[in-house]
Amino acid sequence: MNAALAVSVSAYSLSVDAAETMRTVLDSENRTRGQRLVTALEFASRDSAATAVYPVPPFAHLDLDSLDPARCVLPDVAAELPCWVVRQLAAAGYLTTRSVWRDTSGETYADDGRTLTLVQVVRPFALVRVQYGHTNPYSTGPADRWEVTERTPLVGRGWYLLAETGDYRSELVGAAGLDVFDSDTDLHPDAAAELLTIHIAEIEGFGASTCQAGCDRCGARWSADSGSWHFHPDSELFRPDGTEPADAVPVQTFHFDDADDFADDTIRCPHCGTGRVGFQVF
Repeated sequence: MNAALAVSVSAYSLSVDAAETMRTVLDSENRTRGQRLVTALEFASRDSAATAVYPVPPFAHLDLDSLDPARCVLPDVAAELPCWVVRQLAAAGYLTTRSVWRDTSGETYADDGRTLTLVQVVRPFALVRVQYGHTNPYSTGPADRWEVTERTPLVGRGWYLLAETGDYRSELVGAAGLDVFDSDTDLHPDAAAELLTIHIAEIEGFGASTCQAGCDRCGARWSADSGSWHFHPDSELFRPDGTEPADAVPVQTFHFDDADDFADDTIRCPHCGTGRVGFQVF
Protein backbone atom coordinates (compact mmCIF):
# COMPACT_ATOMS: atom_id res chain seq x y z
CA MET A 1 0.00 0.00 0.00
CA ASN A 2 1.30 3.45 -0.94
CA ALA A 3 1.90 6.04 1.74
CA ALA A 4 -1.17 8.12 2.57
CA LEU A 5 -1.21 11.78 1.55
CA ALA A 6 -2.42 14.69 3.65
CA VAL A 7 -6.00 15.45 2.59
CA SER A 8 -7.65 18.87 2.63
CA VAL A 9 -11.37 18.54 3.40
CA SER A 10 -13.96 21.32 3.34
CA ALA A 11 -17.33 22.00 1.75
CA TYR A 12 -17.05 20.99 -1.93
CA SER A 13 -13.33 20.33 -1.61
CA LEU A 14 -11.60 16.98 -1.14
CA SER A 15 -8.05 17.05 -2.43
CA VAL A 16 -4.32 16.68 -1.89
CA ASP A 17 -1.58 19.13 -2.90
CA ALA A 18 -0.61 18.34 -6.49
CA ALA A 19 2.77 20.06 -6.14
CA GLU A 20 3.60 17.96 -3.10
CA THR A 21 3.01 14.74 -5.04
CA MET A 22 5.36 16.04 -7.73
CA ARG A 23 8.06 16.89 -5.21
CA THR A 24 7.81 13.32 -3.96
CA VAL A 25 8.80 12.12 -7.43
CA LEU A 26 11.60 14.67 -7.83
CA ASP A 27 13.02 13.84 -4.41
CA SER A 28 13.62 10.27 -5.58
CA GLU A 29 16.09 11.61 -8.18
CA ASN A 30 18.97 14.13 -8.27
CA ARG A 31 17.37 17.45 -7.31
CA THR A 32 20.72 19.23 -7.06
CA ARG A 33 21.56 18.62 -10.71
CA GLY A 34 18.02 19.39 -11.77
CA GLN A 35 18.17 22.79 -10.09
CA ARG A 36 20.47 24.05 -12.85
CA LEU A 37 17.76 23.39 -15.42
CA VAL A 38 15.17 25.07 -13.20
CA THR A 39 17.42 28.12 -12.85
CA ALA A 40 17.81 28.34 -16.63
CA LEU A 41 14.09 28.03 -17.35
CA GLU A 42 13.11 30.62 -14.75
CA PHE A 43 15.90 32.90 -15.97
CA ALA A 44 14.49 32.84 -19.51
CA SER A 45 10.93 33.68 -18.50
CA ARG A 46 10.57 36.99 -20.30
CA ASP A 47 10.00 40.04 -18.13
CA SER A 48 10.75 42.76 -20.67
CA ALA A 49 10.49 43.18 -24.43
CA ALA A 50 13.82 45.04 -24.27
CA THR A 51 15.75 41.89 -23.30
CA ALA A 52 16.71 38.72 -25.12
CA VAL A 53 17.94 35.43 -23.71
CA TYR A 54 20.39 33.42 -25.79
CA PRO A 55 21.75 29.91 -25.24
CA VAL A 56 25.51 29.66 -25.64
CA PRO A 57 28.00 26.74 -25.51
CA PRO A 58 30.05 26.16 -22.36
CA PHE A 59 32.63 28.88 -21.66
CA ALA A 60 31.72 30.67 -24.89
CA HIS A 61 33.02 34.22 -25.34
CA LEU A 62 30.45 36.54 -26.86
CA ASP A 63 31.57 39.19 -29.29
CA LEU A 64 29.34 42.16 -28.54
CA ASP A 65 29.20 43.03 -32.23
CA SER A 66 27.52 39.66 -32.88
CA LEU A 67 24.64 40.73 -30.64
CA ASP A 68 23.65 43.58 -32.95
CA PRO A 69 19.88 43.03 -33.29
CA ALA A 70 20.14 43.72 -37.02
CA ARG A 71 22.34 40.67 -37.62
CA CYS A 72 22.29 38.49 -34.49
CA VAL A 73 21.77 34.81 -35.43
CA LEU A 74 21.48 33.42 -31.89
CA PRO A 75 18.00 32.07 -31.05
CA ASP A 76 16.11 34.10 -28.47
CA VAL A 77 14.60 31.48 -26.13
CA ALA A 78 12.91 33.90 -23.75
CA ALA A 79 9.22 33.15 -23.21
CA GLU A 80 6.44 33.90 -20.76
CA LEU A 81 6.33 30.43 -19.19
CA PRO A 82 9.11 27.94 -18.40
CA CYS A 83 7.37 25.25 -20.48
CA TRP A 84 7.53 27.58 -23.47
CA VAL A 85 11.24 28.13 -22.85
CA VAL A 86 11.65 24.34 -23.08
CA ARG A 87 10.00 24.41 -26.52
CA GLN A 88 12.31 27.20 -27.65
CA LEU A 89 15.39 25.32 -26.50
CA ALA A 90 14.13 22.18 -28.24
CA ALA A 91 13.56 24.10 -31.47
CA ALA A 92 17.11 25.45 -31.20
CA GLY A 93 18.48 21.89 -30.95
CA TYR A 94 19.70 21.98 -27.34
CA LEU A 95 17.33 19.38 -25.96
CA THR A 96 14.60 16.87 -26.77
CA THR A 97 11.46 16.12 -24.78
CA ARG A 98 9.05 13.25 -24.23
CA SER A 99 5.79 13.33 -22.31
CA VAL A 100 5.94 10.95 -19.34
CA TRP A 101 2.81 11.73 -17.34
CA ARG A 102 -0.19 13.99 -17.78
CA ASP A 103 -3.43 14.07 -15.82
CA THR A 104 -6.05 16.64 -14.87
CA SER A 105 -7.42 17.54 -11.47
CA GLY A 106 -10.60 15.61 -12.28
CA GLU A 107 -8.77 12.33 -12.85
CA THR A 108 -7.18 12.10 -9.39
CA TYR A 109 -7.56 13.69 -5.96
CA ALA A 110 -4.73 16.15 -6.71
CA ASP A 111 -5.94 19.75 -6.59
CA ASP A 112 -4.43 20.59 -9.99
CA GLY A 113 -3.36 18.94 -13.20
CA ARG A 114 0.08 17.32 -13.29
CA THR A 115 2.60 17.08 -16.10
CA LEU A 116 5.92 15.24 -16.04
CA THR A 117 8.28 15.63 -18.99
CA LEU A 118 11.46 13.76 -19.79
CA VAL A 119 14.13 16.19 -21.02
CA GLN A 120 17.36 15.11 -22.66
CA VAL A 121 19.92 17.88 -22.94
CA VAL A 122 21.93 16.92 -26.01
CA ARG A 123 24.05 20.08 -26.15
CA PRO A 124 25.22 21.63 -22.86
CA PHE A 125 24.42 25.31 -22.60
CA ALA A 126 24.32 28.39 -20.45
CA LEU A 127 21.88 31.24 -20.95
CA VAL A 128 22.84 34.90 -21.22
CA ARG A 129 20.53 37.86 -20.91
CA VAL A 130 21.19 40.78 -23.23
CA GLN A 131 19.69 44.17 -22.47
CA TYR A 132 18.95 46.32 -25.51
CA GLY A 133 18.40 50.06 -25.43
CA HIS A 134 19.05 53.43 -27.06
CA THR A 135 21.76 55.99 -26.52
CA ASN A 136 19.04 58.62 -26.99
CA PRO A 137 16.31 57.80 -24.43
CA TYR A 138 13.73 59.38 -26.76
CA SER A 139 14.65 57.23 -29.73
CA THR A 140 12.09 54.73 -31.02
CA GLY A 141 14.20 53.11 -33.72
CA PRO A 142 16.27 49.91 -33.54
CA ALA A 143 18.45 49.54 -30.46
CA ASP A 144 21.90 51.03 -30.84
CA ARG A 145 23.42 49.77 -27.60
CA TRP A 146 23.36 46.46 -25.77
CA GLU A 147 25.12 44.62 -22.99
CA VAL A 148 25.23 41.16 -21.44
CA THR A 149 23.75 41.60 -17.98
CA GLU A 150 23.50 38.06 -16.57
CA ARG A 151 24.57 34.50 -17.23
CA THR A 152 23.29 31.19 -15.80
CA PRO A 153 25.35 28.23 -14.61
CA LEU A 154 25.99 25.54 -17.20
CA VAL A 155 23.21 23.00 -17.81
CA GLY A 156 25.07 19.79 -18.52
CA ARG A 157 24.34 17.11 -21.06
CA GLY A 158 22.11 14.32 -19.73
CA TRP A 159 18.59 13.33 -18.72
CA TYR A 160 16.21 15.36 -16.58
CA LEU A 161 12.67 15.07 -15.27
CA LEU A 162 10.62 18.26 -15.37
CA ALA A 163 7.55 18.61 -13.12
CA GLU A 164 4.72 21.10 -13.65
CA THR A 165 1.21 21.60 -12.30
CA GLY A 166 -1.80 23.27 -13.89
CA ASP A 167 -4.92 22.29 -15.78
CA TYR A 168 -4.84 25.36 -18.01
CA ARG A 169 -1.64 27.27 -17.25
CA SER A 170 1.45 25.40 -16.18
CA GLU A 171 3.51 26.27 -13.11
CA LEU A 172 7.00 24.88 -12.72
CA VAL A 173 7.42 22.73 -9.61
CA GLY A 174 11.01 21.68 -10.20
CA ALA A 175 13.35 19.33 -12.01
CA ALA A 176 15.69 16.48 -11.18
CA GLY A 177 18.61 14.87 -12.93
CA LEU A 178 18.12 11.22 -13.89
CA ASP A 179 21.54 9.82 -13.12
CA VAL A 180 20.41 6.24 -13.77
CA PHE A 181 19.91 6.99 -17.48
CA ASP A 182 23.11 8.97 -18.06
CA SER A 183 25.35 5.90 -18.23
CA ASP A 184 23.36 4.41 -21.14
CA THR A 185 24.52 6.39 -24.15
CA ASP A 186 22.40 4.31 -26.55
CA LEU A 187 19.12 4.74 -24.67
CA HIS A 188 16.40 6.07 -26.99
CA PRO A 189 14.15 8.81 -25.55
CA ASP A 190 11.01 6.75 -26.20
CA ALA A 191 12.43 3.79 -24.27
CA ALA A 192 13.57 6.07 -21.46
CA ALA A 193 10.10 7.64 -21.24
CA GLU A 194 8.45 4.21 -21.02
CA LEU A 195 10.80 3.06 -18.25
CA LEU A 196 10.30 6.30 -16.35
CA THR A 197 6.51 6.10 -16.56
CA ILE A 198 6.57 2.63 -15.00
CA HIS A 199 8.92 3.83 -12.27
CA ILE A 200 6.83 6.90 -11.41
CA ALA A 201 3.62 4.90 -11.12
CA GLU A 202 5.24 2.87 -8.33
CA ILE A 203 6.52 5.80 -6.25
CA GLU A 204 4.78 6.08 -2.88
CA GLY A 205 2.99 9.38 -2.41
CA PHE A 206 2.44 10.12 -6.08
CA GLY A 207 -0.65 8.22 -7.26
CA ALA A 208 -3.40 10.25 -5.51
CA SER A 209 -6.00 8.07 -7.27
CA THR A 210 -7.65 6.19 -4.40
CA CYS A 211 -9.46 7.69 -1.41
CA GLN A 212 -10.45 5.74 1.69
CA ALA A 213 -12.84 7.03 4.35
CA GLY A 214 -13.56 5.68 7.82
CA CYS A 215 -15.59 6.56 10.88
CA ASP A 216 -13.82 6.68 14.24
CA ARG A 217 -16.98 5.65 16.11
CA CYS A 218 -19.01 3.04 14.23
CA GLY A 219 -16.15 1.75 12.09
CA ALA A 220 -17.91 2.19 8.75
CA ARG A 221 -15.49 2.19 5.81
CA TRP A 222 -15.81 3.49 2.26
CA SER A 223 -13.55 3.95 -0.76
CA ALA A 224 -13.57 5.80 -4.08
CA ASP A 225 -11.24 5.85 -7.08
CA SER A 226 -9.96 8.08 -9.88
CA GLY A 227 -11.00 11.36 -8.26
CA SER A 228 -14.61 10.28 -7.73
CA TRP A 229 -16.60 11.71 -4.82
CA HIS A 230 -19.01 8.76 -4.86
CA PHE A 231 -17.97 6.53 -1.96
CA HIS A 232 -18.87 2.86 -1.85
CA PRO A 233 -18.82 0.77 1.35
CA ASP A 234 -15.81 -1.49 1.70
CA SER A 235 -17.57 -4.05 3.91
CA GLU A 236 -20.35 -4.60 6.40
CA LEU A 237 -20.35 -2.48 9.55
CA PHE A 238 -17.59 -3.12 12.08
CA ARG A 239 -16.41 -1.21 15.11
CA PRO A 240 -12.88 0.30 15.05
CA ASP A 241 -11.72 -2.53 17.34
CA GLY A 242 -12.71 -5.08 14.70
CA THR A 243 -15.74 -6.51 16.50
CA GLU A 244 -19.13 -6.65 14.82
CA PRO A 245 -21.99 -4.95 16.70
CA ALA A 246 -25.10 -7.04 17.30
CA ASP A 247 -27.32 -4.41 15.66
CA ALA A 248 -25.14 -4.08 12.55
CA VAL A 249 -26.82 -2.17 9.73
CA PRO A 250 -25.40 -2.40 6.17
CA VAL A 251 -23.30 0.61 5.25
CA GLN A 252 -24.73 2.64 2.36
CA THR A 253 -22.95 4.58 -0.35
CA PHE A 254 -22.66 8.34 0.03
CA HIS A 255 -21.62 11.28 -2.13
CA PHE A 256 -19.19 13.84 -0.75
CA ASP A 257 -21.42 16.67 -2.03
CA ASP A 258 -23.95 15.57 0.57
CA ALA A 259 -21.45 15.70 3.45
CA ASP A 260 -21.95 18.17 6.30
CA ASP A 261 -20.48 19.34 9.60
CA PHE A 262 -16.90 19.89 8.40
CA ALA A 263 -14.20 20.14 11.08
CA ASP A 264 -10.48 19.35 11.16
CA ASP A 265 -10.57 17.76 7.68
CA THR A 266 -13.37 15.37 8.75
CA ILE A 267 -17.12 15.16 8.20
CA ARG A 268 -20.05 13.88 10.25
CA CYS A 269 -20.43 10.15 9.65
CA PRO A 270 -23.21 9.61 7.10
CA HIS A 271 -23.89 6.19 8.63
CA CYS A 272 -24.11 6.59 12.41
CA GLY A 273 -24.50 10.37 12.48
CA THR A 274 -22.33 10.81 15.57
CA GLY A 275 -18.80 9.73 14.61
CA ARG A 276 -16.25 11.60 12.52
CA VAL A 277 -15.15 10.35 9.12
CA GLY A 278 -11.55 11.01 8.08
CA PHE A 279 -10.00 10.53 4.65
CA GLN A 280 -6.78 9.08 3.28
CA VAL A 281 -5.61 9.38 -0.31
CA PHE A 282 -3.12 6.96 -1.87
